[in-house]
Amino acid sequence: MRSQLARIMMVGSVALVSSVTVTCFGQSAATAQATRPAISPYLVGANVWHHPSDEVWRVTSKAGIQIVRIGGGAYDRSMPSNDQVRAWCRQIRLMNAEPLIQVSRYLSAEQAAGIVRHFNVDEEMSIEFWNIGNEPWLREGRPDVKTVPAIVAEYVKPLASAMKEVDPRIKIFVCDECDYFDALYEGLIAGPFDLCGKDESGHYYIDGFSWHRYVSGDRAWVATNAAEDFRKRAAKCRDLVNRANRSHGRSGDEALQWGIGEFNLENKGYEGLSSIEGSGVHSFVNGQFFAEVYGLCMKYEAAYACPWSMFEHGGRRSGTDFSFLDGQGLTPRPSYRHMQLIAQHFRGTYADGSSNLPHVRAFGCLAENQSCVLILNMETDGERAYTLRLDDGAITSSCAINIDAGVELEYKDTIPNQTTQLLIFDSHGTLIRRYVYGLDQAKAGETPLVISLNR
Repeated sequence: MRSQLARIMMVGSVALVSSVTVTCFGQSAATAQATRPAISPYLVGANVWHHPSDEVWRVTSKAGIQIVRIGGGAYDRSMPSNDQVRAWCRQIRLMNAEPLIQVSRYLSAEQAAGIVRHFNVDEEMSIEFWNIGNEPWLREGRPDVKTVPAIVAEYVKPLASAMKEVDPRIKIFVCDECDYFDALYEGLIAGPFDLCGKDESGHYYIDGFSWHRYVSGDRAWVATNAAEDFRKRAAKCRDLVNRANRSHGRSGDEALQWGIGEFNLENKGYEGLSSIEGSGVHSFVNGQFFAEVYGLCMKYEAAYACPWSMFEHGGRRSGTDFSFLDGQGLTPRPSYRHMQLIAQHFRGTYADGSSNLPHVRAFGCLAENQSCVLILNMETDGERAYTLRLDDGAITSSCAINIDAGVELEYKDTIPNQTTQLLIFDSHGTLIRRYVYGLDQAKAGETPLVISLNR
């Protein structure tokens, strides 16, 4: 990848004195970083849709978004003009993010090459990330999934070769199916429909696999099962990518990657979807689900994950409203706030987490000068006193959280139900900042509470 974008901003600020205590016993963070997955600088993404206003762009920029996909089913049928895409790319770059442009599968090879030439040669915009097509299984009328690799290979190979001939540095991700289908993606790594090898000019056809995932259920199901539903797919995709890299001898900058072109909760089928206490796009539990998705994407080394979408259907909490902004006032929803916490603070390497309680989840990261831990309490009542360690040391607590960071540090605190906490420790193991974001704040449209601790 051509750039490493550093984006660490503050969510807000309220200075308070904390009563919590931290005991630090020494650290081996440098060793831990060397063996843990690196966090992609393009991890936290979004989808642009239906001509967002300047105000939508302004509010979105404050989330720390790192990549924005210009794509979707309608754009596969009829792409926006080059002028429109160029205007969006400029807005994206103003946010210190990178564009991801989807070209239609229905273009000719010459037309696809022409788009890359326009942006990367004529306009000198150096657009790195590209998709070809969108959700082919759905577009083909839901045929037997085993037939789809042939369909995908037929349009990807000529378009990808033509695009790479213009600019061999670009990264092409396919095929952005509506779900991770084993038979589809397995069919694209070997045999007659293999896309992971090189064309006659010596260019790799593709550089990554991309897919979508929308889940639905009541609040209890989402809190219990949604993250595991996503994890199974991410783990299988990571294994697929690893096998393809081994079989094709791909490594370093040429290694095959994976990403999420779209994800969200569904907006149908369950009561209370328009309520923040429910399980729709607007809900607080969706925000916590977003955080878990990004944690899993870090764990399984995704290049990017782009929820659908920035803003649509007026943020009305119904129909096709999959926004992370609410209503005409563009109030950030819990999904936005959790993305913001991730984008602004998670960098360096990922540190996996575990909890002895099923509805308390945690994960962290290690950077050069700090470590961060995100804790999600998805229970609906009560308050949990917890003990956190940043290593695998034994904990005697009704709520015990371990973060695989290789740091001898123990921290004790409490977390209310339906609340997210972000803890930031400095290089000496001292807690320097705590972010608290719960259901009541979300109801009021408030930002996460920022507690700056006296040093």
